[in-house]
Amino acid sequence: VIARWGEKGPLRLNIADADHRSHAVTTVIAGDDYGETLIQWCEEKTGLTLGIGLGFEPMGQAFRIGHMGYVNAHMILGLLATIEAGLLATGIDHAPGGIDAAIQLIAAEA
Repeated sequence: VIARWGEKGPLRLNIADADHRSHAVTTVIAGDDYGETLIQWCEEKTGLTLGIGLGFEPMGQAFRIGHMGYVNAHMILGLLATIEAGLLATGIDHAPGGIDAAIQLIAAEA
């Protein structure tokens, strides 16, 4: 999903190699202060809390998505739809279709 959004605009995964990614958290590099902008929008407008980009300078250029513990398809789709709404609302450039990509992944595993 992040890769789809990142086809246009600054979004990209912190760890390119899927074999080395965490099963508990995903870090997204958004560039400039877009991470901070998206974090603030999601929390203020929807109540969704995204993590700050730890270890990045400036810190506002990244955000983290936590997915440890019990999560299910509707929780993940809700999270991703909220992030996509935030991308639209804040004007952060991204390719459309991230939610469709998530739906396809979930449907393929069901």
